[in-house]
Amino acid sequence: MRDSVIRTHEESQSAWHTAYLLEAARANSHDFELLAKPVHPAELLERIRELTEPVSLLPAQRVQT
Repeated sequence: MRDSVIRTHEESQSAWHTAYLLEAARANSHDFELLAKPVHPAELLERIRELTEPVSLLPAQRVQT
């Protein structure tokens, strides 16, 4: 019983710490997308691909790959 209480407290502290770090980062103009665990490797790779693909600043510009 005590182990489950300690684990729950540690998980709660970890969640609070993560939320605090995320809020501090956002206050400094850093925006992070969080993914719930577990994440399938294919989904993780797709998210990375979406975040790293070139973005055109003007509609007339096209990035050649």
